[in-house]
Amino acid sequence: MAEVINYTRLTTSDKLSDRFLTCQTYNPVDPEQAQKGMLFSQIEILNPWFPTSQIGQTVINTLIREYYRGMNSSDLVNFENAVKKVNESLAQIAQNGETEWIGKFSGVLILVNGNEAHFAQSGMSHAYLYRGGKINHITEGLDSDEAPHPLKTFSNLTSGSLKEGDKIAVANASFFNQIRPAELKTLINSFNPTLTAIECAKILKSNSAHDANAIFLELTNKEDLANIPPEQKVETVYIDQTATAVTAAFGHFISKSVIPGTKRLFGLLFNNAKNGYSKLSPHIKNGFEKTKQSASGAIQNISSKRQDSDYSLTEKNLGGEDYPQRKSFIDKKSFLKFKNKLKRRLIQIGIYTREKSKLVLIVFGVVVVVLAGSITLLSYKHRKADANNSLQTKAQQVANLETQAATAGVRADENAQLAAYRQIVAIYGDLKGTKYENDAKGIYDKAVKMITELSKLTPLNAKTNIELQNVVSLQSCLKQTIALQKDGSVQKVAATPIKLGVIQDFKYLFATCLGDLEQIVVLQQDKSLSIFDLSTKTQTKQSPGLTSLSPIKSFGDNLYQLDNKQNQIWKIVNDNSDYQAPTAFLKGSVSIIDAVDFAIDGSIYTINPEGIVARYSRGEKISDFTIKLPGNETFSTWTGLFTSQNSNSLFAVVKDNSLTRVVEIQKTGDFIAQYTLNGSENSSLITIDADARTIDLYQGSKILEYSI
Repeated sequence: MAEVINYTRLTTSDKLSDRFLTCQTYNPVDPEQAQKGMLFSQIEILNPWFPTSQIGQTVINTLIREYYRGMNSSDLVNFENAVKKVNESLAQIAQNGETEWIGKFSGVLILVNGNEAHFAQSGMSHAYLYRGGKINHITEGLDSDEAPHPLKTFSNLTSGSLKEGDKIAVANASFFNQIRPAELKTLINSFNPTLTAIECAKILKSNSAHDANAIFLELTNKEDLANIPPEQKVETVYIDQTATAVTAAFGHFISKSVIPGTKRLFGLLFNNAKNGYSKLSPHIKNGFEKTKQSASGAIQNISSKRQDSDYSLTEKNLGGEDYPQRKSFIDKKSFLKFKNKLKRRLIQIGIYTREKSKLVLIVFGVVVVVLAGSITLLSYKHRKADANNSLQTKAQQVANLETQAATAGVRADENAQLAAYRQIVAIYGDLKGTKYENDAKGIYDKAVKMITELSKLTPLNAKTNIELQNVVSLQSCLKQTIALQKDGSVQKVAATPIKLGVIQDFKYLFATCLGDLEQIVVLQQDKSLSIFDLSTKTQTKQSPGLTSLSPIKSFGDNLYQLDNKQNQIWKIVNDNSDYQAPTAFLKGSVSIIDAVDFAIDGSIYTINPEGIVARYSRGEKISDFTIKLPGNETFSTWTGLFTSQNSNSLFAVVKDNSLTRVVEIQKTGDFIAQYTLNGSENSSLITIDADARTIDLYQGSKILEYSI
């Protein structure tokens, strides 16, 4: 019977401010990759989450990429080569100046394929095997006693064969400080991975140990795995959430509450609507008839009384025969009561008159107004009831979407999870300010948190806010930011900007920084180049014969110009500080007519509004890819691209409604992370230093600085 791995991650739903901490799994969907097994990783870096999150994620991404690229027939050899690439990536990060993580890094990397398992360990994280009644410390002795060195972060590997029923616990030091391996033995041998994680979460939560995380694995078979209830096959249990309620009641909630509740809700709405109509119609008819009869009776009685007065006068003057006494249309006492009440009302509103004919018209008008008001009130109540029913339906929809998201989480379908949570956020906007807001608030807050986690979308707040007027260009130059103002002033961006000089005859179109030469090059409106030296504060002007007014960027001493109108990238060579006439960089039948920006690291990368990035080397197109965001989120508003020779990442800029979003990807196209820049509404100028991992953005009259 085929052996499979059942696993559950135990972690927190929130990022921890004092460290980077994650445990991740990679279960390939691609059939070819699936034949190579699954990867598990537990990483902890005892530095604040930013910027060390990039280091931890680089380890995981490099391991996944390099292992599944491996062409050797031996899984162990491919795993060893991937771990070496991880060490090399960490060494490159240290070489780029990011060294604070060294000595504070812990982790365990695991490959499981069938019943074979391979482990690489570093620092204080460890793995234990539970087989029957025995405990085996898998990673014992793998950590090195030598001084930490990036190239030797994961210096030793161990391998072994698993038996059906074997269970493995991988965790950081904080976890094992709270739950000793021997204490874990009872739990892990009594329960499957999900229930083990839930029980551990209770212990950790009661001790406020939110800085612990772990992965629990069990080698089982497909039949036994299929027999486990869905609520006990949860991929992730969160220490800071009530896992028991989410898991144990999940199936019961669906079958016993959601489906019958939905039926009852819509049945009740239908019956209320039906009964309300049958009851409301006679009331409206009776009310109208009574009002009509009252008004008609009052009018006839007034007319009758007037005639009786005439008859009496005739009898007295002419002495004629007696007329029979007329019977009132309504009871006299009731009429007088109605008359006096109506009279008081008319006097109160100032429309009473003693003229009988006018009074009749007034009474008729009052009746019409009352009827119109009644109809309006009924119509308003009907609309209000419809609106309330709509809100009630939306509140129920929010609850249903939460269930859909939980179901997608059990299936490990992150795209479906994201789609459900995004719908919750959209619907919640309609519930704000209504009586249903509080009921949906908890679900909404969770949705926002999960969207951030699943999409890896991190909001960034500006660390500095610098006043500077009339900025037309921002350039990153030698880990400093240079701003060009409308009058040609060159400002070094600092808490108090430092004016370095003024570019003469300044008619700015595009600019770039030559870092090696400490120069700012400006393409002027007359197609000349103004070169401003940041160190000497001097300016020179050259006219190398440019034919286009379009963006320029530099690599080394040379300039490159993106000219999508002519479907070309021009190379402008610097020969002893003299720029030569532009020459065509692109060869063959390539198209860049839709490119909006480009970046250079030796190769040239272009990006179009749809997020398609193309790479060119030696004038020829090497590859292209479309930026893929979590949850299949798409944009057609990509505007910028940044990188450097020393960076492993590309930083793409996209407009998300009015906010600016920066997406970090590997140069092969693999997604790394994305960031929302708070306070960036409707900004247009941005520069990113890929080496320093800083973002400068011009908003209104202020320059906002962010750190990634």
